[in-house]
Amino acid sequence: MCEMSITRLAEDQFYLVSAIGSEHKDLHWMQQNADNFDVSITNVTDDISSLLLTGPNSRDILQQMTEDDLSNAAFPWLCARKIKIDSAMVRVIRVSYAGELGYELHMPSYQLLSIYDSICRVGTDFGLRNFGGYAFNSMRMEKMYRAYGGEFTEEISGIEAGMKRFIDTNRDFIGCESIKKRQTEGGAIQLAYLLFDDTVACECYGNEAVYHNGELIGLTTSGAYGHRIGKSLAFSYLKPDMVKQGLEGAIDTSVGTRVTHVEMDAAYDASNEKLRS
Repeated sequence: MCEMSITRLAEDQFYLVSAIGSEHKDLHWMQQNADNFDVSITNVTDDISSLLLTGPNSRDILQQMTEDDLSNAAFPWLCARKIKIDSAMVRVIRVSYAGELGYELHMPSYQLLSIYDSICRVGTDFGLRNFGGYAFNSMRMEKMYRAYGGEFTEEISGIEAGMKRFIDTNRDFIGCESIKKRQTEGGAIQLAYLLFDDTVACECYGNEAVYHNGELIGLTTSGAYGHRIGKSLAFSYLKPDMVKQGLEGAIDTSVGTRVTHVEMDAAYDASNEKLRS
């Protein structure tokens, strides 16, 4: 139903961050399904802002601004805690959708500009630069990260999207029976991760035709040129028997038909060493 990160702050307190375009949709869905639970839901969108500090030097930059120990042993991947940055208490979550060592910084909105200015000042000596959504999309594609509205939609389950390892059907949840049925019966489609064989710096935007031996087999859901790997990438839903390493195909792009093949692992840092170290 959505793309959301959930951070457990205490035994009975959770911090949810959803896609920017689905704030009200996600809030309404939770409110509609909260009647049978002892739960209080508070929308803090207008009160809290966030920054992402990511890249090989992100720990070194952030460490200059706090006395807290940010070493990998003290603050590992997928950890969250409040630390003092400058004179402010900031909730820091060690995650990065860019696929690099990184930290999300969440703070009251009135502190955002001050902390941003401090990060920029400290980061100058480390080569810090701003980057936007275009670069973000490129990096998440290199890491084989799915996106809401492209690979994740309401008619496609986590089974088709290749997220089986994150689904626990031993516990009941809304949609569990549908998931179990799809696990048993199998689906008509499965997400494929496609790597272009050329080095042309031209990307897919979604809905480009995908062919195999001249036959139309699917449409791309999203794509990007990966600057770290020097290759273009795309996602597409195909028949499950076609999602296998090395299967060759072709995609109609804005610069013509180009050869591609299926990859089963991320094109960049497939072992997640950069995230974990």
